[in-house]
Amino acid sequence: MKRKKMIWMLALVLLIFHQAEAGDIEYPKQTWQNGALEAVRAWEQKWAGEKIDSARVDDIKELLPESLYHLMKDRDTWGDSWFVIAPYRQIAPTNGERQLTISHAGEARLGTSDELCLWTAGIPFPEPKNGLEIAHNFKRRNNGDSIENSTAGFIVDGKLNYDMQYRSVNRYLFWAGRFDMPPVPELPGNTGNIWRTSLSCPTEPPENRNVKTIEVQYKDEMKPYDSWTWLPAARRVQRRTSSAREDSSGGSDFCEYDSMGWDGPVQINTYRLIGQKDFLWARHTDTAKLQRMPGSCLWSGAQRERLSTYIIEVKNKNPNFLYSKQVWYIDPETWQILYAERYDRSGRLWRILDQFFFIGRGYGGAELGQYTAIQSIDIEKVHATILKSDMKFGLDYPLTLFNKDYLQKNGY
Repeated sequence: MKRKKMIWMLALVLLIFHQAEAGDIEYPKQTWQNGALEAVRAWEQKWAGEKIDSARVDDIKELLPESLYHLMKDRDTWGDSWFVIAPYRQIAPTNGERQLTISHAGEARLGTSDELCLWTAGIPFPEPKNGLEIAHNFKRRNNGDSIENSTAGFIVDGKLNYDMQYRSVNRYLFWAGRFDMPPVPELPGNTGNIWRTSLSCPTEPPENRNVKTIEVQYKDEMKPYDSWTWLPAARRVQRRTSSAREDSSGGSDFCEYDSMGWDGPVQINTYRLIGQKDFLWARHTDTAKLQRMPGSCLWSGAQRERLSTYIIEVKNKNPNFLYSKQVWYIDPETWQILYAERYDRSGRLWRILDQFFFIGRGYGGAELGQYTAIQSIDIEKVHATILKSDMKFGLDYPLTLFNKDYLQKNGY
């Protein structure tokens, strides 16, 4: 009887603590504090609308990651590129994201292996205290509940000025942690405790045509992903090993871990929050204004706005992992990775990912900040994959689209 009473009292204390914590939460928290926005607006009066190229990049050097500055400055290697400075515009959370984050504030906990525990919905740590909590916010960010991503662009050899076409259609369905599209926050009957499923269908280059891959990620972050690929040459479905996610995707300059900034378990890395700093990022991109010369590894014509950004140093717990270190630049409004630097096992800068975002429309017209173009650059090989994406959100997919029987029946 005493034991039952103690358990009841502990549950009551936790409930009171959670209610107090949720009631005190501010979400979204203001990005600019203590008059900082007024200072940014004053700076914009001089700089908004200005075209920045290699001749002028020194003037705003402190507002670019050093790696991006060197890409623009080294014309002999990377050619000419430029962007235009645009005014800062807030990206507000959707109503669903705001409500779920506030109502579930204080529930999420970190496990003994840095995994996310007791999370149901919303941003798990709306007032993050360290890099690990920010990384979990990134992983559980609002992606529109379902996505169709039609991607087209080029794999570029910068030394030979040679372009090879790259095209793919990727579909994602979130089974749990949904924000806006009913049912929220989870699909009914989710007995497999699935978090997200994906179906990838590349069409270019030719050797990847009709190779289809399904991946299943689970709510339990300690459970390994399941993945299967249809191989048209062998006319069979093959189970994929987790190490295959480190391989280059269709000859491009990124692997599956690089998708959407990072598409891997959070707990396999350590995270050190370096701090926050102002940078210029492409957050409201008009892709019609993006341009490039054939053979060029870099987009020109982006619209970059000033934003105070989290900088996180990321190291994998496995010393034999693909990257010895990464640096992530994370948007505090959308929890998206805007830019990433990835180092090889010798500690040299190897790959850069620069993501160009736009405001898409999700379920019920909800506005979402999501990438619409990328430039993924191999520093060592002077090579790049440069893409535009047509993103659609809030789509109603049949669940049968994401099982291996679909691969077998629709493989040809």
